[in-house]
Amino acid sequence: MQNQTLIANEPNTKLIENNVPNIRYASTVLRAVKNKHRQQIISALLANKEISVNALCEKVTMQQSIVSQHLAILRNVKLVNTMRNGKQVFYSVNQDNLNQLLACMQGLRSAN
Repeated sequence: MQNQTLIANEPNTKLIENNVPNIRYASTVLRAVKNKHRQQIISALLANKEISVNALCEKVTMQQSIVSQHLAILRNVKLVNTMRNGKQVFYSVNQDNLNQLLACMQGLRSAN
């Protein structure tokens, strides 16, 4: 806690310097989620907790190949989790990483 107070009292450049890994991660994730189709996919995942690719395709009204490409990008930034059950793959939002992203964005907002 004392560490956080010290950092908060330093100039904004120090605050950003100390959070570079989080800022880089947030930047990478933000680039991944700026796409409107990926935003639709994330919304559908949040609404359904865990969903198969086929059901997800129906929810977002996109072809499976397109959804799979977008899911690969979201997996690469570790924003979605996968679980295999036989031949089916189920997807869910990685809530920890989503919370980390939101916390980083909030930290940047309060640094200004």
